[in-house]
Amino acid sequence: MCDLMQKLKKWFINLSIQRKLLYCTVGISLILILSASLSLYIAAARIVTAQTRKQSAGVIEELSVNLDHYFQLVEMETTNKDIEFQALQAQINPHFLYNVLGTTNWMARKKGEEKICQIVFGIIQIRFVVCAHRRF
Repeated sequence: MCDLMQKLKKWFINLSIQRKLLYCTVGISLILILSASLSLYIAAARIVTAQTRKQSAGVIEELSVNLDHYFQLVEMETTNKDIEFQALQAQINPHFLYNVLGTTNWMARKKGEEKICQIVFGIIQIRFVVCAHRRF
């Protein structure tokens, strides 16, 4: 390294004044151009960073809206499934009750218990009236 510096020093001493001025001017110009380029690069990087932040914020906002919409759909679907289940359960319960009452009626009839048959038949009739009233 020192040898290179010695050679540069000898070379610079042997140059004429005009050449020294020319080389110094070119050197200073190159330094100014490099510093201006570096400043422009830093400014451009800031702009790109700001634009990237804005774009990222937009993408995040869109994802947030999409997730909210998805959760609303899932909630609606869950609610719909609950309503369907309740409707099916409401249909099954009267049907089950009717079958139990019908079986009780036939068992009582088989044993000759006419009074029990009349009571069970009356309950069945009441059930049909209530169901018919609910539909209208």
